[in-house]
Amino acid sequence: MNPMIFFFHIPKTAGTSVREQIIFHLKIKAEKRLNVKDISDIAYMPDQVLNSFDFISGHVGIQLLNRIERPTVRLIFLRNPVARTRSQYQYLKKIGSEGSFV
Repeated sequence: MNPMIFFFHIPKTAGTSVREQIIFHLKIKAEKRLNVKDISDIAYMPDQVLNSFDFISGHVGIQLLNRIERPTVRLIFLRNPVARTRSQYQYLKKIGSEGSFV
């Protein structure tokens, strides 16, 4: 059995781009990957189902690994907190000026 790839990251760290490259280069089928948008997506998912995926990604905590019974390759993206804050501010400023900020 191949190890599961567990890719988690904080927002605004190019996670989407990296996730798409991993999926593309490793040719991971849609039914074998899970992108967790919110922790509630998996809160009631049985561990057996969770362990059936080959690739899990998203903004999730490391505690999720406690539910994984397979060998895993763990990829974690972090970012300089000052640069991230600056980027988040610029993003919010941009969408606010476009009138799409709610």
